[in-house]
Amino acid sequence: MKQLKRTACLFLAFFLALTAAPSLASANSLPNGQYFTALNDKLLPLSASSMPVLVKTSRSSTLYIPISLFDSRTTGVDLGVYSGGDGRPTATLYSRSQSLLFNLDDGTTFTGDGEQKLCMALWRSNRVYVPASWVCSFFGLNYALLTTDYGDLVRITNGQEGLDNAGFVDAAPNHMQYCLNEYYKSLPSDPVRPPAVSPEPSTPSPAIPTPATPSTPATPSTSTPSTPPPVPSTPLPEESPEPDPDIIQVGLAFRCTEGDVDALLNTLDSLEQPALLLFDPGQIRARAAQVRRAMASGHTVGFTLPEGSLEENRAALAGGNRLLQSICCARARVAEVPSMENAAALEQEGWRCWSSQVDAAGMDGLSASGLYRTLTQYSGTVRLTLAPSAGQLLGALSSRLSSGEHTLYTPTEGAL
Repeated sequence: MKQLKRTACLFLAFFLALTAAPSLASANSLPNGQYFTALNDKLLPLSASSMPVLVKTSRSSTLYIPISLFDSRTTGVDLGVYSGGDGRPTATLYSRSQSLLFNLDDGTTFTGDGEQKLCMALWRSNRVYVPASWVCSFFGLNYALLTTDYGDLVRITNGQEGLDNAGFVDAAPNHMQYCLNEYYKSLPSDPVRPPAVSPEPSTPSPAIPTPATPSTPATPSTSTPSTPPPVPSTPLPEESPEPDPDIIQVGLAFRCTEGDVDALLNTLDSLEQPALLLFDPGQIRARAAQVRRAMASGHTVGFTLPEGSLEENRAALAGGNRLLQSICCARARVAEVPSMENAAALEQEGWRCWSSQVDAAGMDGLSASGLYRTLTQYSGTVRLTLAPSAGQLLGALSSRLSSGEHTLYTPTEGAL
């Protein structure tokens, strides 16, 4: 039995090495923030539908994976955990003994027994993402984040794999290089990349077969594989011209202290437009479902404060973060502070303070055309704050901005 298993592992390693020969037009590795994915002994093609995403907060970073990785019909790998739905407002994962129900609208997660878990699914680019390590631990799967010469690799196994992590990484270089080639070919524009470097096995390995057309089977070579000739580096593109000074980037924020925040979230979801949503720290518990939904949909959640002393501001922010921590295990680091003096002091303590150039949250009779005329009087970056009721103008405003090559961006802790 041991001999049989060893033979199977050797065959698998040989198969991974022969799956694809590296192309000379590929890059050496994935850019930072992109990941390979492997399920048991299968390396998945690089695509948006299978690639994990790293979600950063002020305190930690969490790797999320598409829930579709648990659909054996598309991945070809049965992990024993299955996706029973991957759309809004709910998504499910289940095994023979356990299940999880994710509510994308209010950011809650419940087990099949009705127990609420401090875990949140996210909605990105019309896909559901779940926290990789947490979900794997809940269902008894093995999760590993591995470093390779070709980029970071997320591997999920259920005990039925033939190779351990070290063996898999050693066996997979050629296949990872092939996946990189195919991934870069699929991109709409070919980025500047260094020439490919063929993996150099530490021990003699079987010859790599010559790629063949589908109608002609590949014939393994009996000669020692030669190192591909070096490819000249791609020349750098010509320096791009300076951006038009009349082009503006509009940072979008909503002050969510009153009005129909649920309707605003629906509008932002339909437009797939993230924004900075500013809540009153004292209303966090009453608006818990809206806050969880905002975070699950990829919005930046911050606080807006009334006039007060620096100590009052500090106390309000600390209280708001305690409530955020209790309802969704998160903390805010962005705040709208009326006093410039208080804002400067809070910035020194690690807060990022939002100050809008166009504050239309209290304006009556707003129109998309009027907002557009106001915004285009500025140049560069313009910070805009609206009330939830102005969400109904966002589609028309976005269209007008796009027609003038202007853009909306999402203010975050790292870029207000």
